[in-house]
Amino acid sequence: MMIRKKRNLKRIYHMNFKNFITKSANYAKKVAKHPVTKKVFMLLVMFTICLPMMADVTGATGFQEATTTIRGYIPFVEKLIYAIAALVGLMGAASIYIKMNNGDQDIKKSLMMTIGGCVALVALAKALPAFLT
Repeated sequence: MMIRKKRNLKRIYHMNFKNFITKSANYAKKVAKHPVTKKVFMLLVMFTICLPMMADVTGATGFQEATTTIRGYIPFVEKLIYAIAALVGLMGAASIYIKMNNGDQDIKKSLMMTIGGCVALVALAKALPAFLT
């Protein structure tokens, strides 16, 4: 009994799949003959051929414009990083002062973290122009 059901399901599946294939092939033939499809296909071919040529010319100029724009921002970004380093130093100094008055034991750790952060930010600001030269 169970074998018959499986065979029937296989036949139904096979018939439906075969029907699907034939209908898909017929639809594809109809679409291929349609004049709009031919125009769209020709446009796709033209874009595929012409786009790399246009992208090379406009891409190079776009990169040049972006580079000059970013180079113009470098002095402002440097000053901003220096300001952030100053804020880190002030906040660190305040927290170290509070820890010293409270008698905490991890003053050296906080001091090294504050100095390290300020030195890292200053080094970053100095090294930033080297990335675009």
